[in-house]
Amino acid sequence: MLILHGDNTVASRQALAAELTKLTSQPNHSHTVRLDAGSLVPAELQEALGSSDLFGNHQLVVLECLHSLPRGARRQQLINLAAAVPAATMDATTATAPADGGPPSRLILWEQRQLTPTMLKQFPQAKVRAFKLGKAVFKWVQEMTRRGGQSSTQLTKLHQAINQDSAWTCLAMAARQLRLLLLVKAGGKPALAPFMVSQLSNQARTVELAELIEWQRRLGQIDIRHKTGQSSLSIEQELDLWQLSLYSRS
Repeated sequence: MLILHGDNTVASRQALAAELTKLTSQPNHSHTVRLDAGSLVPAELQEALGSSDLFGNHQLVVLECLHSLPRGARRQQLINLAAAVPAATMDATTATAPADGGPPSRLILWEQRQLTPTMLKQFPQAKVRAFKLGKAVFKWVQEMTRRGGQSSTQLTKLHQAINQDSAWTCLAMAARQLRLLLLVKAGGKPALAPFMVSQLSNQARTVELAELIEWQRRLGQIDIRHKTGQSSLSIEQELDLWQLSLYSRS
């Protein structure tokens, strides 16, 4: 069993893709099932973990966002099922059948949040990889919409964030920050710590709703251009221009 968690979801997604490539290339790989915990019931997970092909090869199960579920009976039942998967069976070439005689299970948990030690304690034998964001990217997104001062200040903070994490991580975090600002602007309350909600409220008061919508649209265009190979600029250059457009607004 493998757990990938942390707030750097770009890096953890890349790690998940690499892990899937490695595991699915093994000769005794059956197939892969991807499950979203948000709509999952325990019986479905139990069935997925117990399924195998005609040759006894167990399928690889990827379960996403288990610990993003609200606390309750369903969440705990899903956690108990996941925790029961033998840790050694992540390596399909050396996997051994469980004590009940069934085929070995392979499970990857992908979490979009940082798991606490208490959460991880429920999976004592799992292999765990954490992906944390650096402080620079948080400083940048909190100030990227600031008026006044010098444009070089925002660009410097952007470049520090890129160097600490990556340009794609910065793009994803900027998009997340804009979504949160739009939510606050519309009167909503994000499920965040009180001090973070206060920071967002202060930032939201300095911008207009129409500006947030336009900046989000431009970020989306950058994402599409690079994923479809339509941009002649690097992602770093695109983010520089995007940041400058925020600073130079009237």
